[in-house]
Amino acid sequence: MRKLTRLIYDDMRPALGVTEPGAIAFAVAKAREYVEGTLKDISVTLNSGMYKNAFTCGIPNSNEVGNQHIAALGYVAADASKGLECLDGVRQADNLRARELVREGKVRVEMDGISSEISITATVTSDTEYSHGEHTRLSYQHYAHYA
Repeated sequence: MRKLTRLIYDDMRPALGVTEPGAIAFAVAKAREYVEGTLKDISVTLNSGMYKNAFTCGIPNSNEVGNQHIAALGYVAADASKGLECLDGVRQADNLRARELVREGKVRVEMDGISSEISITATVTSDTEYSHGEHTRLSYQHYAHYA
């Protein structure tokens, strides 16, 4: 019984609201940490369950729904140091800026396949570099663009 209790304890994390929006925003915020320069685009791929579950979820501190808005908020305002509570400090101005990024076509969210394995891959690209990471491994790679 102690092994099961330990497994549950190790696997549980505090979250603000439903976990899927927090996980997507966290992945984008983490990728953003490695990139400087002017944003060109944000690209996120999700497994089918993550895509579906987050699609119509309420987003903490927002009246919006949708994977694109979640990803945009991850870039604009999420604090990656807070993990799944990364959307805690989001303000109305952040929602307006996120909505603008979506309207400008700078945010792309796609389903990468039908799978029960949770996967979130976030790529943030600027005019000079990009960062690519997989949420399931929490590892990010930084690349400089060469013209």
